[in-house]
Formats: sequence, C-alpha cells, structure tokens
Amino acid sequence: MKKIAVLTSGNGSNLQANIDSTKSGILKRLAEVVLVISKRRC
Repeated sequence: MKKIAVLTSGNGSNLQANIDSTKSGILKRLAEVVLVISKRRC
C-alpha cells in the first residue's frame, strides 16, 4: 500500500476527495493518506 502526503492551502475539498478515494474510490486498498500539511491553523 502506498502512503500519500497531502499539501493543502484552501478549504480542504481536495483533501476530502483524496480521503474519500482511498476509502471507497479508485485508490481503495492501494493508498492511504498518512500526512497532511497545511498553511492554515487548526
């Protein structure tokens, strides 16, 4: 399984799409999001 790092700068819609894809979409059982880096504070 591949590990994916996601860089974000917006509102997180692309991040959510990546997460959804790894759970039930094209990347299911192929990859997982293991790191998120954002310029926005939580």
